[in-house]
Amino acid sequence: MTREETLSATPAQIHPLVADLQRWEDWGIWYEREPDMQIEYSGAPGVGQVSEWLGKDGKGKNEIIASDPAVGVTTRTSFEGFSPFESEITYTPQGDKTLVRWHAHGTAQNVTEKIFGSIADEAMGPDFEQNLLRLGQKAAAK
Repeated sequence: MTREETLSATPAQIHPLVADLQRWEDWGIWYEREPDMQIEYSGAPGVGQVSEWLGKDGKGKNEIIASDPAVGVTTRTSFEGFSPFESEITYTPQGDKTLVRWHAHGTAQNVTEKIFGSIADEAMGPDFEQNLLRLGQKAAAK
C-alpha cells in the first residue's frame, strides 16, 4: 500500500515529526479517533524508539528501524495476532516543497493475513492519505 502527497515543507521541517514516535500524536488520525488508547514509549527519537499501544482493536508495537533526515524513516509494525510489516516514509525535495511517500508492505503468513492484505489498501489507505495531509499542516506551521 502506498500513498504520497506533496507537502509545503522541507525534509528538515518534516523529519522531526516522523522520527519521533511521540510526535505522531500531533498528526496521526488514529490518536484523535481513539483518545483513550494506552500508549507507552521507550527510547530516544530515531532508530530504536518504540511505541506500544493497547486500544479498542487490540494491541500493537511500532519501532523505528532506520532514520535519515534527508531520506526518511522506516518502521516495523506489528499487531497482535499478525505478522509484522514494514513502512517507509520517504522524502523527495521539490524546491521548497517535499514529496512524502508512505509505503507499507509485508508478507502474509496465513489465510487471515492474505484476506486482510487484499483489503488493506481500501481499509487503511484513506488513513494514510489523511495522515500525510495532517503531517504537512503540522510541518508547514513550524
